Order: sequence, then structure tokens, then C-alpha cells
Amino acid sequence: ATCGGSESGGIVSFPLGTMNSGDMASCTFQVQVSGDLGHTVLFVDDMESGEGNWTVSHGQGQNNWTLKNSNPHSGSYAWFAQERDVITDQYLSMTNQLPLSGRPILHFWHHYNTESSFDGGVVEISTDGGTTWTDLGAEMTQNGYNGSISSSWGSPIGGRGAFTGNSGAYIETLVDLSSYNGQNVQIRFRFATDTSRSGNGWYVDDVQIVDEAAIFNEACVEASRGDVDCASVLTPVIIPNIVVSPDSLASTQAADTQTTQVLNIENTGG
Repeated sequence: ATCGGSESGGIVSFPLGTMNSGDMASCTFQVQVSGDLGHTVLFVDDMESGEGNWTVSHGQGQNNWTLKNSNPHSGSYAWFAQERDVITDQYLSMTNQLPLSGRPILHFWHHYNTESSFDGGVVEISTDGGTTWTDLGAEMTQNGYNGSISSSWGSPIGGRGAFTGNSGAYIETLVDLSSYNGQNVQIRFRFATDTSRSGNGWYVDDVQIVDEAAIFNEACVEASRGDVDCASVLTPVIIPNIVVSPDSLASTQAADTQTTQVLNIENTGG
């Protein structure tokens, strides 16, 4: 550790001495991760096995999400919400409640192309079986909402942050669900349009919720008179996952001949 820091019982202390108003100190330390860490997949759907994990419905309009065999992130299928020139409010909800444990992180890949600031999508969570829903924008740690939706044209999500405009390609968004640990949850992808123009829409693919290995750090500053101020950060740990294919190699050939076989080794961790 820098700044004369020392560790005791898992706590690193930095003696900063006297700091005047406007002073700043930058101190660092290193953490070594145990080699036996792992993560647990709580939910995974690559959309290749049908619609069973999801329920489609709508709040306004007549349009619903559809499972399409075009423009997937992987495999052959992805969910798609069509952008229309009428008011629509389309829901793609997890059918079953999922109990969360550990440090759960929601991962999903998506590609959106909408009328910027007028049509777009949000991600919501329910802890009461789908009766009420809470926006997850504040919990997104990677590729969160890139804009907000106008309140002037009747959008059901007007005034809210959202995915809107053109992502250009598939991107991966991460959502920290740690604050919902110990609860039964459902995730909902919600796409809304107004009365302006129609266009492409929103594709969602490869959704998973993982209890990830992570390092939780909390840094606190304590003044001599007893004032304490703290900040925290959660750092996911990428776990190596070596995949070898095919599982076995075999061939039949004549004596004194040669053959070439390929063994693929890939680290899919993270």
C-alpha cells in the first residue's frame, strides 16, 4: 500500500495526518484473489429453447415482443420489440420468480435502433410477483441508459432514462442486483413508442443472472473529531472457464499415413 498504509484484520489504514480544506490524497493498495473463487449461474437463457422462460404482454397498443430468427447475438433466435408509429407499451417478463443469492449480476446483450429521445426501452424488476415494478437504471454498471424519453408525445415511459437511438450493434449491459439479494424477483424488458414514426426496434438476447465472485471495498475517512464519510465499490472477478472441444478425437487410417485433427481450447470466463 502507498501513503504508509498498513493492513490488520483485512482493514488497510492510511495515516493521512492534517488535511486542509481543498487538500486531496490518492492512496492505493493491491488485493490478491483466492484461487478457489467461483460463480454460480442463477438463470440463463440464450433464447434457443423457445419462449418458456418469458411472458409477453402489453399495457397500451396491440403489439407484443416476438421471438425472431433474425439478428440474434448468438445462435438463431432473439426477442424483438417492433418500433411503431402509434403508442405502444410492450412487456417481456420473466415467467417465474427467481430467488437471488450472493452478489447477483444481471447480464444481457441487446441491440436497439429507435427514434432517439422518443422511442426506447427500460429494464425493470419486481419483488412482489409482478404487481409493481422498479426501474433498474440506477443499478446499471456497464452500458446503462444512454438518453431519456420525451414527455411531449404520449410515450408510456416519457420523462424516464432509457435505451434510445442506435446502439450500432449488440452491446452487453450489466446490472448489479445486490440490493435485491435474498428476495424472489422477476426481470422485465419494457419497450415503449409514441405517435411519431416507426422504425426498427429493440433486440434482446443471451440473458443471465450470475452470483459472481467479487471484491467489495469500502473506504472510510474519519476525522479527529469523529466525523466519518464512506464510499464503496464492487469489483467483479473474472473466473477462468476453460472449454475444450471436441470432447474426444478418433480416426481410422491406413498404416504409414498421417492425419490432422483440431482440438479447440477456449477460455470463456467472465
